[in-house]
Amino acid sequence: MKTKILSIICCAALCLTACGQVGSENNDPHSAEVSNNAYSSTPVIQPDDIPTDAETVYDVADLMNETKKDMLSDERILKYSECPDDEELLFRSTLLSASDLEDDSAGSYFIIEQNGEKYLMFNYIGGGYGIKLKAVTDMKKEYSGGRLVLTPVCETEEFEQVGCEPCQKGVICIVKLDEDISEVEVEGQKYTPYKGGIVWVGDLCGAADSELALTAPIEFTLIRPLDQPDNKFFFCSTENGNGVMDSEYNMMIEPKYNNIFYVDDEQFVVMSKKSPDGEGLDNWQISTVNGSGELLSGPIDGFINGNEHFTNYMHQCVFLMPDGNLSRAGVVDADMNVIIEPEYTDISVFSEENANQFYVCTNKQERCAVFGADGIQKTDFDFTSVYDAQTFYHNELRDHEFG
Repeated sequence: MKTKILSIICCAALCLTACGQVGSENNDPHSAEVSNNAYSSTPVIQPDDIPTDAETVYDVADLMNETKKDMLSDERILKYSECPDDEELLFRSTLLSASDLEDDSAGSYFIIEQNGEKYLMFNYIGGGYGIKLKAVTDMKKEYSGGRLVLTPVCETEEFEQVGCEPCQKGVICIVKLDEDISEVEVEGQKYTPYKGGIVWVGDLCGAADSELALTAPIEFTLIRPLDQPDNKFFFCSTENGNGVMDSEYNMMIEPKYNNIFYVDDEQFVVMSKKSPDGEGLDNWQISTVNGSGELLSGPIDGFINGNEHFTNYMHQCVFLMPDGNLSRAGVVDADMNVIIEPEYTDISVFSEENANQFYVCTNKQERCAVFGADGIQKTDFDFTSVYDAQTFYHNELRDHEFG
């Protein structure tokens, strides 16, 4: 399962015109990005005036009341609807925009009964390089053996493309169904029934299941896939810290850590402060917990940068320790064994996919040497650059197969 969050709700007002104007690293739910993949993982934009106090949101009816009036008054939102009374349905677009999708699915949909009729609701993204989507004016339908193929008829406008990113806009689509269906295809892309997913209400989020029941309360500042191979787990944040949820948004590790790193399905490395008010590298500690948050090993003193990880072949990671006003780097494994003492100004890791994993360590004299994943120094500090040390050792690996 993977999470794909569509920039639909206010993406209707976005038209990227500059290369590199894609994405945001701040994980702000009010930011948006549109990439070459129209269904890229991006937070849903919510109107700024939705109350940030989400304590009254206990179910989908509460969510509808919080979002409906803002969606109806937002002129940036594009809509194509064959339902004469769709005001009560529009809030579902925010759920579709953050739904959990299978790998072969481009988007999710709802089938809704309204006044004796059935309607299909989905989010559509159109436009492209030099093409601006202004509206969806009609929807061509082809039924065949329970399968519905939809082709939106779009009103577009050509413009001179300036940047490298396409101009894409989102449209909420509500289509009347004339037959029962079990499969949906839109412009050659498969859509699947809504299975649940992340729900944003103002600045806070939770999660809903396929029946629209909230499975995680609206109290988190962020829920996103944890950095790991198959998206089995979710990273979640509150004002108290970070934790881990499973694929059904059940809490596994309580959100109380400053950072969390995936090792495998049964191991997570967590980082926390020794003292909540303490400052500096000497106030940090790391340890390993299982999927229930129970301590497996550690803690030991150390700090791990957010871009490091333990998913390499040896489940090892570079960590930092203070050295006066500076920091020194070492290597630790997932069992909190120090493999390389934190004595170096910099450490680079190579060949992470196999047992030949090795490190290039730079000392205070800015000279480099190679260390194996066993912590044993393989060369003298003979090299003036990481590249020279890496190249030498790679050649030795190919020629002599040692590591």
